[in-house]
Formats: sequence, structure tokens, C-alpha cells
Amino acid sequence: MKINACSGVYEPAEDSLLLAENLDVKPGSTVLDVGCGSGFLGLVAARTAGTVISVDINSRAVECTGQNARLNSATNLEARKSDLFSNVTETFDLIIFNPPYLPTEEGEPSDEMSLAWDGGRSGREVIDRFLAGVSGHLNPGGRVVTLGSSLSDYGKTISVLYDLGFQVSIAARLLLDFEELVVISGIYDF
Repeated sequence: MKINACSGVYEPAEDSLLLAENLDVKPGSTVLDVGCGSGFLGLVAARTAGTVISVDINSRAVECTGQNARLNSATNLEARKSDLFSNVTETFDLIIFNPPYLPTEEGEPSDEMSLAWDGGRSGREVIDRFLAGVSGHLNPGGRVVTLGSSLSDYGKTISVLYDLGFQVSIAARLLLDFEELVVISGIYDF
């Protein structure tokens, strides 16, 4: 796979690779990649999925994902501008989300690029908005695969998914110098 870096767009890092290794995309499935950045996770999914819709709030990320899809001849991937589910009406078999999870203080510099990591004061602002809408965009038995961080209380993400009716598990863990990253997988039990 070829991924071109684009100015003002989050590039794949260890969090992206950890998610990519734990997607378990079913052949022919429908996939939504939320917060697509360069399009890396959507392109990983597109190798197996029937269709992939990749969305991001950052216009540059949407353009970059489209360019990388063309570069990799991923004709089953569509890139769209959307603030989480604001421009998404479809339902999916799998929703992937690499959220902005870093806690930030008011007044820190903010631009389109910072939207990739700025999780607000608790690190959970975008995560909690995502969790509020995710079940409405899943097909029966659909799955969500998201990244959690010890910096933004991934235990709360697990609790919220469980309360929403998901069967939840931790698919992988990665210890870094300053945080623990986990891949949270949830199957939606209607």
C-alpha cells in the first residue's frame, strides 16, 4: 500500500498500525472509517470490504484520503467531509474510529490539524459524541473498533459501549512511555 503524506493531515502512527492489525474486516462488508486522516485505515479495510466510506472533519484529510484511494486503485472507497456522523445516513457492518483523545487545555493553539488529536479538556469530548451516535449507524450484529487511551479513560468507553448493548472486548494493548493504548472491539447486540 502506498500512502502519500499531505500537509495538515494526520499521518499513520503506532495507534493507526495497532488498529490496522486488529480490524478483522469481513469479505464484502460495509465499513465506515471515522476520522480518516490520510485514509490509511480505510484503505486497509478496502482490501477486503465491499464498500468503505471514509469521513473526516478536516477538508484536507478528505482530499488526502481521496488521493490515496486513487493511488491504490481503491475504487470501493469514498471520501466525505463529515463531523462524525453529520454527513452519514447509511448503516455499516463495521465502524472504525481512531479518535482525538489527548486532553488539551483551553487556549492551546487550534487548527484543522489539531482536530486529529484534540480531545478537549478530558480527552473525551469527541469520543463521547461518537459513542452517542454509533449504534444508530450499525447493521444488526455490526461491530465498532476504536482506539482507547489511558490518558482519556478508555474504561469509560468500554462502560458506555456495554451500557449501549455491545459485547465489548479489548483486542490489543500497546504500552508507550506515557500512556497505554488499547483496541476496543464491540459487537452491537440489538
